Amino acid sequence: MVASKNIDRIIWVAIIGAVVWISILARLFAVQILYADDYRAKADYQHQKRHIIPAERGEIFDRNGFALAKNSIAYNIWTRPGMIVDVARVDSAFNAILGYPEDSITRLLEGKGPRKFVFIARDVELNKAEQLFDLKADSIVFDEVRQRVYPLGKSAAQVVGFVNPDGKGMEGIEYSFDRDLAGTSGEVIVLSDALGRDYKLFQYGNNPAISGKDIHLTIDARLQELVESELAKGVTDLCDAVGGMAVFMRPSTGEILAIASYPSFEPTEYSRTKAEYRKLKPITDIYEPGSTFKIVSFAALLENNLVDLSEMVDCENGSWQFCNGIIRDSEPHGDMMARSVMIHSSNIGTIKLAQRLGQDTLYSYARAFGFGNPTNVELKGEVGGKLHKTHTWTQRSMGSIPMGHEVAVTTLQMAAAYGAVANRGILMQPRIISSIHDEENRIEKHNEAVVVRRVMSEAAAESLIMLLEAVVDSGTATKAKIEGLRVAGKTGTAQKVKEDGRGYYEKRFVSSFVGFAPVDNPQIVGVIAIDDPGKFPHWGGWTAAPIWRNIVSKAFAAGIISSGPKPRDTLAVQEYTDRVMVPDVRRMRTGQAREVLTFRGLSTDTIGDGFVINQSPKPGVLVPTHTRVNLISKPSLPLERGRIEIPDVKGFTLREAAMHLAEANIEFVVIGNGVVKSQSPEAGEMIDREGVCLLTCEIDSH
Repeated sequence: MVASKNIDRIIWVAIIGAVVWISILARLFAVQILYADDYRAKADYQHQKRHIIPAERGEIFDRNGFALAKNSIAYNIWTRPGMIVDVARVDSAFNAILGYPEDSITRLLEGKGPRKFVFIARDVELNKAEQLFDLKADSIVFDEVRQRVYPLGKSAAQVVGFVNPDGKGMEGIEYSFDRDLAGTSGEVIVLSDALGRDYKLFQYGNNPAISGKDIHLTIDARLQELVESELAKGVTDLCDAVGGMAVFMRPSTGEILAIASYPSFEPTEYSRTKAEYRKLKPITDIYEPGSTFKIVSFAALLENNLVDLSEMVDCENGSWQFCNGIIRDSEPHGDMMARSVMIHSSNIGTIKLAQRLGQDTLYSYARAFGFGNPTNVELKGEVGGKLHKTHTWTQRSMGSIPMGHEVAVTTLQMAAAYGAVANRGILMQPRIISSIHDEENRIEKHNEAVVVRRVMSEAAAESLIMLLEAVVDSGTATKAKIEGLRVAGKTGTAQKVKEDGRGYYEKRFVSSFVGFAPVDNPQIVGVIAIDDPGKFPHWGGWTAAPIWRNIVSKAFAAGIISSGPKPRDTLAVQEYTDRVMVPDVRRMRTGQAREVLTFRGLSTDTIGDGFVINQSPKPGVLVPTHTRVNLISKPSLPLERGRIEIPDVKGFTLREAAMHLAEANIEFVVIGNGVVKSQSPEAGEMIDREGVCLLTCEIDSH
């Protein structure tokens, strides 16, 4: 009986043991075989950490290699709740070194809700973080990061922009080229213990970060600081204005040397400033330019031989009825020469002369100068201004547009347009990027100067430059004069358009001045536009022109801008030992041709009167100064007047052909892509100025 009970007990123990072992084996089978991947993933999650290695952000430099945005080492400091051994010690350290209020760490750790980690501080400078490194023993974690530093502070802030706490570019170059600057993050896998502490020796799967690209701008930091300083003083002290904008460029290349608006902001404190102050207004905001727009009418008149600068124009003593409205001049004038219309900025005289052009010609020249389209500068947010097509014009438009109303421009557009005049008729594309370098400082992209088009002939540009120089010498812009430096430019004053777009404010204005220097070899062209000056006089000659003069005179004096050839003090030609190129004065009125040649330091001998039909020496020949140019004139031009010879562009790429036709001021239409296979009219044929050349292109298979 007893033996039977022992046997039963053994059987039950065996059964229970078998069940236990079967359960264990089943569990092992499940863990090791069935659910192995899941458990392995959980183990990896608990003991492995995937660390993102942030890429070093590319830096931004000015044209001379001065850093406008760079990186410095900083630390983000954090911990896990419940891990700090001595909270009082940590509190005391942060109070002493970072100035945190007492018990702030304690209160931070007692925050509501469960949290895996708590951020204590961001972007702590290296020298201060090093003083806190002893707290690592209290489970305080220090993550090394790169802090973005802007050495010039407010200066160039709107150009360069800033980055947010996540390192993403938010304005300016930082935003427009964020992808290039950001680089590519890497990663590394680190083993850790049960408390989450890393084993630095156990790392694998290392995928290194790729640093961002460095960007070199055309901006000159010295000029940028000067412009922003003088603009701020001018807006606040001289003008008592709401704000101001400035752009300075090199006319021969289109390089932007300085660009700014006031008020500005501190990039490291961007969250405390208005979004309005962070905008680069010279490319985002538009205004009616007023009289600075008169270069469009005069360029068209000079180019088409529709004005003799010596002819008399009745300026109606300052008040003239036009299309059921009254046109007024700021100062009354009676009869005055056409050149004086520009020099003294007569609205009435300009409108009367512009009627000779017609709507289509005026519109086409405004477009040719770049108005109504973005300049395609390498910055996001640029607007194109407003230049309505002629079918929307009213009868009054031919009175408004010649004097700079019914159109709206950006400051950059206006700088580029005057740059075309300074560049003897050739419009250059504005650019702010000089080059982009990879992480090994190899040049990945280098931006060259880009010719947009020839707006007018060199001869017409020379005549217009003479007028603009006289504006500074004796006209509305005398406050832009710089002793020892020949300056050309134009003032503008226009009533501000109301916010709802319906009419104008009676006593609120945008006053501006656009100028370039030296006249002989322009190194700089610049615009100053003042928003709503509060002091009288509010005219551009009294507000913007003195600011422009202060900037340019100091830039030349400091050697920031080269003065080029020896300046001339007046329009009279001084003694020069160098040689000059004979300009093309054919088809010009005799008086205008004499002025252009005299301006170049050449004398003239004329047979006949009217329009020049021939000249000797020929255009383009280099001759000593004071060489006599013989002109033959007739009362009227041959039938070929206003016609242009078609250049041969067959076999050229479309881009090359476009450049040649633009140089000749010939419009064209393209069929296909690739290389020009045929053209109509053929090379050598004459075409009306309004005519169009048809290009047929094919992709070259060779």
